[in-house]
Amino acid sequence: MAIFLRSGLSCACYFLLLAFSLRSRAQSLLPESPVSSSLAGSAVALPDARSFSINPALAQADSSHSLRASVAYAPFVGGLKDAGQSAAEGIYYSSFIASSISFGATSLFLSDLYSDLVLYVGLSKAFSLSGDRKSSVGIRLRYESLATTPDYPRLHFLFVDIGFSLDLTRECSLAGVALNLGGTKYEIASGETERLDRRFLLGIAYHPTAVPLKLLTSVDEGPAQELTFRFGAEYDPATFLALRVGTSTDTGNISTGVGISYGNISCDVGSRFDKALGSIFSFSASGTW
Repeated sequence: MAIFLRSGLSCACYFLLLAFSLRSRAQSLLPESPVSSSLAGSAVALPDARSFSINPALAQADSSHSLRASVAYAPFVGGLKDAGQSAAEGIYYSSFIASSISFGATSLFLSDLYSDLVLYVGLSKAFSLSGDRKSSVGIRLRYESLATTPDYPRLHFLFVDIGFSLDLTRECSLAGVALNLGGTKYEIASGETERLDRRFLLGIAYHPTAVPLKLLTSVDEGPAQELTFRFGAEYDPATFLALRVGTSTDTGNISTGVGISYGNISCDVGSRFDKALGSIFSFSASGTW
């Protein structure tokens, strides 16, 4: 927010940016994933390969399904009219380098008054460990372009994210993510340079083999070094159905979601509460080949 407050935007534009800040303009744009939303953002260590993962180490395909393609859309019906977020992502497994390459785009918009576009590419590699355990590491480069009115110049940012995941046991996983690791800088109207905030997340997932249930928790260090704790659960009553619920100390509200799979196609719906926008619903569809 400091970018625009110090450059003298009107109160109306300030409200628009506040509504789209996702709790801090200094935190760059990430896809509004139904899975992550319904789990209240606790899916840092979610063991299964999912689309639009906040953890670049979990953006994976494999040799049996070498391509994963996904689209997502979140109309902000609970907040502003003619506003929403859309995203597309592809993940390809290359047997030549035994790693997964991800690429995608995310767009946040409000009519013709505000636009925020992110393009990203990532690389992740999985490793097999003893005891039927796995680990993975990943890195993601993100380019962000943000524009408001013609009176103010378009802003450009480049971010580096890194992440890891590690199976402590066959039923318990640990993962961590650092967003904007390099602390990208920007220039304000006075000519001074400031650094965008870094964000660090650490998560644990418990996924017992005897029960189709995943229990998730994560801790998120925000810009002011405050800690946000997030909790989520995913229950699979049938092989094609996933029920999700989550909450966090940030809002205290309950988030929910449903996932349906048929063959290589899966569809997800999520709902969460945002302080600025109210209730937000998100939808996604993905396929593997």
